[in-house]
Amino acid sequence: MIDDVPVGVQKLFDERHYRAINRNVRKSQPALFKAAVLCGIILLSAVYFIMPNSRVSSVSVSGSSVLSAEYIKDLADVDSHSLYFLSFPFLVERRIEKDPLIENAEVSLEKDNTLKIEVTEKKILGYRYDEEPVILLTDGTSVPLKSEYLDLISKVPFVIGFLSENQTAKLCRCFKDVDEAIIRDISEISQYSLSYDAEAIRVLMRSGGYFMGNYYNIEVLNRYWDIYNHQKDKSQCIFADDSKTSAFSKVCPWNEEQVDKEYWKDEDGNIITNTYGDKVEKHYYLDEEGEFALDGAGRKIPVPISLQGFEVPDEKFLEHYAEGFYSTGELVIPSWYDDEDTQETEAAEDTEG
Repeated sequence: MIDDVPVGVQKLFDERHYRAINRNVRKSQPALFKAAVLCGIILLSAVYFIMPNSRVSSVSVSGSSVLSAEYIKDLADVDSHSLYFLSFPFLVERRIEKDPLIENAEVSLEKDNTLKIEVTEKKILGYRYDEEPVILLTDGTSVPLKSEYLDLISKVPFVIGFLSENQTAKLCRCFKDVDEAIIRDISEISQYSLSYDAEAIRVLMRSGGYFMGNYYNIEVLNRYWDIYNHQKDKSQCIFADDSKTSAFSKVCPWNEEQVDKEYWKDEDGNIITNTYGDKVEKHYYLDEEGEFALDGAGRKIPVPISLQGFEVPDEKFLEHYAEGFYSTGELVIPSWYDDEDTQETEAAEDTEG
């Protein structure tokens, strides 16, 4: 073992050692820098996340009319304890849209740490009890009525009947064109068998009034309040006609036995029957005020019937009535009127009084 190393040799060893150290330091500088930056980010993040203004300050919900805002917030799973910048909108939207009553959800991060949620609900027709309670949607689907939905029972109609798959599909489809606001005003929808329609739709409004329609004219409900407000006797039912442009008021079918019906009669005084053998009841047009329309002599103007005993209502009655074309009690259109209306005149002349 050599105890004494010459000074020159030792100096050479020292220089090589220092150069090795410098090389190692230079090599490790990028890693040290990255580690320092990462530590800084972690430290700043930790400081930020423990500060109150790192949290969601409020959650605003809009667009919901049946589901409550609190329920939407529960679906979003975001509250005042949630970290604002970690509440990724696309993840929140996905959670909300998993609910079968939500059509679409849009979520955005707003100023002041507010999370904004805009939802579009699916259109609900009502609820009913099959083997278990279900919610009927106008797209023809149904959703189990779970406890979280119980609040909506007070906002949508109770549906009775229409139990076959075909009847349910037709019912849901026909309400697609009825305004949601009108549906909210309905208390109950049920089947009612009439002599001429075994599957008539009876609608009980929250006001207590009744509307009678079918799968093809139920959209007249959109004008319900205009008609109801002008209805003189509100104990009577409002009936939609198949033209979808007008309606008439008469005694409700379940009260008919309490009043005398008026039937069409032939020249010999015999009651006219239709091709099904049913007596043909006489109905009268209503004016814009919901009262009986009168001709020039002050007589009520009847809705005409065809030779087969079925009503042939004038789809433009109010317009023709205002023009004075019903002064005789029947539709008489002057020659100067357009061809389309002239054709209607010819069709009206083919009816039986």
